[in-house]
Amino acid sequence: MSLRKTVKRIVYGHCPGFAGQMPYFGSRVFFPRNAHILDILCEEGIYEDEILRKIVSVLQPGSWYFDVGANIGLMSLPILKMRDEVQVLSFEPSRNSYPYLKRTWSESPWKDRWKPVFKAVGAKVGETEFSLSEHHVAGFDGIKSTGRVKTVTNEVVPMTTLDEEWKSLGRPLVSCIKMDIEGAEIQALIGANELIRATRPYVFLEWFEENFRCFGARPDDLLTFANEFGYEVLALPGLTAVSSNAVLMLQLTKTASFVLVPLEPR
Repeated sequence: MSLRKTVKRIVYGHCPGFAGQMPYFGSRVFFPRNAHILDILCEEGIYEDEILRKIVSVLQPGSWYFDVGANIGLMSLPILKMRDEVQVLSFEPSRNSYPYLKRTWSESPWKDRWKPVFKAVGAKVGETEFSLSEHHVAGFDGIKSTGRVKTVTNEVVPMTTLDEEWKSLGRPLVSCIKMDIEGAEIQALIGANELIRATRPYVFLEWFEENFRCFGARPDDLLTFANEFGYEVLALPGLTAVSSNAVLMLQLTKTASFVLVPLEPR
């Protein structure tokens, strides 16, 4: 890590009056002390910059962007800053992360276009058990423990579907969905059946085998879903077409980031 990055890590990680927060896209983002996400921010500057710019490019004026697994809001704040005609719904069910997302929201200048939601997203409405890790690695919290970090405790949290939340908003145009929910992505897509068929959003998602295997999913489930709903699968960041399970398996050796592109946009 360079000297500049090291200084940022010290200031925003330890210095009184600065620790636990950082300027980000015209506002401030808040996080737990010694958070792993701070190391990533100091190293990258802009969190997942390439994917973020691709998301920005597909957003339509007057539409909604659903950030599923928003953590502290790093993929929500930039959208609000760069696209003033887009509204954002951010889902985060971890009590390790949600208070920081809520504070980031409350101190942002875009509260009128942004709604944080303390719910897990899945295939049905109700409740679900949720695995919590230590605060500093809260990004690994999820419906199931994947074993990538140690589980500290489990608790029951509310669960919703994207269809349910979309209907409650009055069935608006959703031009993009981002999912990073530690293996539960296919379940969340199942619960977005009506939304996807009606609005044909781009879907950016993590598809990481160590995570989705914990849900009984197989690698080719992503292709099965895409074929059923009329989507093409592209691997990120290079936008490489994934035309078969064999190609998907090769892509999974070097990336966990994919985008589902509607073959027939809305």
